Amino acid sequence: MTVNLRTMKSLHTYFDERGIRSPEQVRHRDLAAWHLLHQLVDRHLEWLKKGYSDIFDVQRQSMTEKRGFAMCVGDNKFAYAVHALAALREVHGNELPVEIFFRDDDDLSKRYQQYLLSKFANIRLRRLDQIFENYILELRGWDMKPFSVLASSFKEVMLIDADALFLYNPDKLFDEQGFKDTGTLFFKDRTLLQWPRFGGRQWVESFLPSYSDWLPKSRWWMGETDFELHSPVVLFDKQKTLWSIIAACKLMDKWEREQQTFVYSHGDKEAFWLGAEMTLTPFTFVSGVPMALGGFIEGVMENGYVCGTVALPDSTGRPFWWNGGMYHTAFGQRRIIQFDFYALGSYHVSGPECMMERDFIYDLPEEAAQAGKEHVDIVKRYKVDLALLHQGAYPLV
Repeated sequence: MTVNLRTMKSLHTYFDERGIRSPEQVRHRDLAAWHLLHQLVDRHLEWLKKGYSDIFDVQRQSMTEKRGFAMCVGDNKFAYAVHALAALREVHGNELPVEIFFRDDDDLSKRYQQYLLSKFANIRLRRLDQIFENYILELRGWDMKPFSVLASSFKEVMLIDADALFLYNPDKLFDEQGFKDTGTLFFKDRTLLQWPRFGGRQWVESFLPSYSDWLPKSRWWMGETDFELHSPVVLFDKQKTLWSIIAACKLMDKWEREQQTFVYSHGDKEAFWLGAEMTLTPFTFVSGVPMALGGFIEGVMENGYVCGTVALPDSTGRPFWWNGGMYHTAFGQRRIIQFDFYALGSYHVSGPECMMERDFIYDLPEEAAQAGKEHVDIVKRYKVDLALLHQGAYPLV
């Protein structure tokens, strides 16, 4: 698989750099290479055929606009998506276009589609089964994410999970130096081990004949964690990373994910950096590590431990975003997250999401704390609206 992807990337780059987009432009001596490229794409990326005439058409269609967001939304994540969209517009004043991706009308109901279009400006709905051959892919969950990045209209795209929320305007992430340098921005997951272990390094060694200097030094490669990348927020400049994204999609097609990717890794978590390694594409991880965001919650963890949710930092080290929505659930009780403190450390307790270290606890910066209050206001404002919607309000028109 890796050799085929690298060959396709090399051939595509050769023709693209020379402005060759059709067989009429190909010199006689290059015809064999042209036909090889198209044969490889037809054989290994056959799911592209529904929405694209060839790989150059993918390139044309996937970069028609400069910058925007992509989000996968199904019925089960609809309420999260409403909050995320409201927060983008109302908390952060962000008016960038958002493309909402879903498999089909069974994935995101018509009534929910209509509600999103009526409530939020500058959003578009995109059905993946109308873009890719879903009888081949059988998309149903995490696997939709890289395909949404590929199908999005934006040269610079931020893929955000429906339950991912921000303390600062997410636009700032496009200005990160690592993103400017490599066209990617990834975030580290917590250092956690899965039992039984995935055995991912042995799997990767079976299909990566060569790799970057980063990989042997990574926690995942050294067996320190089974979760290297936290994928609710990832950024791509598709001009620089198109084949990396295509490789991530390949890892998520039906056969690959069921026989390989989901067996040796967790969901889509590692697909994005693996896609970069498979296609020899540079990539950037933010150096900061996950932290706890929340407060001191009576009855959850005593003695001054910060509990709430896991937050991810930007390059300055400040907590920038989190996922999981607005509620903290522990010991059967559901509470809105507090926005009082953040805590650094390496000893996370999953479930109550507490940082079991107290040496590095900080007040949440004023701007972030204010954003947290505005997030809480959104919960209150949309609570009745969402309850009515779930009970059958907002009929189809």
